[in-house]
Amino acid sequence: MFNYNMKEFKANKYILLRLEGIYTQMYANNERFIECVRLILEIPRKEVESFNGIESMDEASELSDHYLIDNEIYKEEHGKLAYSPYSYDIPPETEFWGHCSNIQAWIENDYNTFILHSNIAFPLLKELTNAGDPKAKRVFKEEIANRMSSPLS
Repeated sequence: MFNYNMKEFKANKYILLRLEGIYTQMYANNERFIECVRLILEIPRKEVESFNGIESMDEASELSDHYLIDNEIYKEEHGKLAYSPYSYDIPPETEFWGHCSNIQAWIENDYNTFILHSNIAFPLLKELTNAGDPKAKRVFKEEIANRMSSPLS
């Protein structure tokens, strides 16, 4: 539910996003969880096909040579990571809607950790689990089990 007067989006019982000034704040269980500083990707229409087959936001950010580290975006240049300030101008309200849309998709897809970047998905799952969200608890346990049984772990 979106509150037009306060620029607030209550995604579910546990998650609220609020536009405060120019930044989107995410609240989990009524406690400030994270400041959503950046939308990590802007995919130009001419490059959409190059993202076919991508299964996660982590893969998409790597394909675009963008990496999310401590809620800051870095771009790979000449084999090294360099801080990447906004390379595109998105009005704060538009970016807020982007964050709301991403969270809504994540919720509608049962907290699928491939939809959000792992730097956000896993801490948010943990926070929601601690808040008593039964779906988050189930997904968090499944993700831990999947990763422990993965040959990459």
